[in-house]
Amino acid sequence: MIREGTAARNLEALAPLLTPQYAERCMFCTDDKHPSDLLEKGHIDYIAREAINKYGVDPIIAVKAACHHASRYFLLNNRGAIAPGYLADFAVIDNFKDFNVEMVFKKGVLYWNNGELRDFEAPKIEEYLDKRAHDTFHVSTLTPDDFRDTRQRGVLGMVPGRDHHNRQRLCRSCRSGKGHSEDRRRRAPQGHASHRPRLHSGLRPEIRRGRDQHFA
Repeated sequence: MIREGTAARNLEALAPLLTPQYAERCMFCTDDKHPSDLLEKGHIDYIAREAINKYGVDPIIAVKAACHHASRYFLLNNRGAIAPGYLADFAVIDNFKDFNVEMVFKKGVLYWNNGELRDFEAPKIEEYLDKRAHDTFHVSTLTPDDFRDTRQRGVLGMVPGRDHHNRQRLCRSCRSGKGHSEDRRRRAPQGHASHRPRLHSGLRPEIRRGRDQHFA
C-alpha cells in the first residue's frame, strides 16, 4: 500500500516501485486524510497526480494502482476497470496533470456532466444497520481510579511523517518517567537492572553467551 495521507506519507519512498516489474503489487491509499486536505488537495486523485507529475510514473500504471489493483486486493472483482462483466462505474478526466473530473458514470448512467448533477434517490439504510450504528458504546461510569495504574507499561515513540514507531519501555530504575527505546535499553549501564535483557535460565551457556553478544 502506497500511502499518502495527512500524517503518514510514503509515496516519495515507494514511487520507484511503480514500474511494470512491481506495480502489479502496489495500490494507493490514504487512511488518515483530514477533511481540509481532501478539499484542498483531493483523495486518491491527489496521489495519482503526484505520482505522475512529481515522480514521473507512467499515467496508466498510476491509474491502475489507484483503481484496478486496489479493487482486486479487496476482492471487488467487478470494479476498478472498464471491461466486459464489470460495473460501469468510472470517471472521465480532462488530463493527467490536473485530474479534473468532467463526467461520472454509475452503472453506465451519466450522473455528473461538466458541473451538472443528475438527481438520484438517497440510498436506503436497513433498519437493523441504523440501530447497530446508534447503539454501540456501553460503559459504566468511570472514576479517576480507573485510569490509575502503577505497573510497568510499554510506550510507543513516534516517527515524524511515518506511521512506524519505536518500541519503548518505561524505566522504573532511573525514576525518570520516560520511555527508553529498544536500542537505548540495550546500551544502558549494567546498573539499570530493568534494562538488562532477560535470558532464559534453561538455555545452554553457549546459547546464553550468543544472546549476550546480541544485546551488547
